Amino acid sequence: MSSSPELRLVLLGNSGVGKSAAGNSILGKEEFETRPNSLVAVTQQCEKRRALVAGRKVAVIDTPDWFHAECSPDEVRAQISSCVALSSPGPHAFLLCVPLDRPARSELQALGVLEAVFGVEAVRMHTLLLFTQADQLRANGKMGGGSDVEAYIGAERADLVKLVERCGDRFHVLERGPGGAGERSVNQLLERVEQTVLEAGGGCYSCPAFQEAEERVRQRQREIAHERRGGRGEQGEPWAGRPPMQTLPEADEDQEDIAEARDEAERTVGAMRNNCIIMHNILYCALSFVDQYGSNIEIF
Repeated sequence: MSSSPELRLVLLGNSGVGKSAAGNSILGKEEFETRPNSLVAVTQQCEKRRALVAGRKVAVIDTPDWFHAECSPDEVRAQISSCVALSSPGPHAFLLCVPLDRPARSELQALGVLEAVFGVEAVRMHTLLLFTQADQLRANGKMGGGSDVEAYIGAERADLVKLVERCGDRFHVLERGPGGAGERSVNQLLERVEQTVLEAGGGCYSCPAFQEAEERVRQRQREIAHERRGGRGEQGEPWAGRPPMQTLPEADEDQEDIAEARDEAERTVGAMRNNCIIMHNILYCALSFVDQYGSNIEIF
């Protein structure tokens, strides 16, 4: 495995836009369930998968539809909290998946949600548009015989141009096809993500939500590691009294065990029913929605 840091990518978008398929393309294997002809959303909860891609450690977090899914407020909170925990200490890029074969009616609204939940910098510096279903666009003959998707966007799709401008001109057309086209497209995407990270200062995106999540995940990771060694604290609490930010004793632990403890900690923190990691931001998101789109849109 590469010794370089892990590149964390969060897939966002409406149901049916190809998020899970894009995740599989990025990872180079079928990790996320896809059902192209399904009339209901396949992804019901956040999932994280990893792979070594072109020498890079890559983690992809696939998410349900936060923007238009008929979910209760508690379900939306749980989904976003899970995403935050799984991508802590922060994603290197949010990939907003936008299908090329249909009008972009709600993606600007989705960017507004992303800003409200995670902050303006999340969109301005760390969001990249991932255009999907280019093959279907060509098959439907909507490009007028041309093959250059970028030229088509510039000439025919003012709605997509507006999205691109909102995201600082960061976008990528995810190609799938024979002859290594898909692999080349993924490599180009990762290069664009790395360039985005450099332009944003060289690190992952962070805000209070991700910082709190990382602290909780590390705490839980220490507890899990200690429990696996058979240690208990006072009154049965795992590792009670341990300083909150003390580092793990990695010298006497196998790296695979540490990674497994980390994965379990992320899942546990993300699933906490009383998790208040981003409650303030979620409520702000709701207020922004009502102010911008009218009281008929109810999230909470």
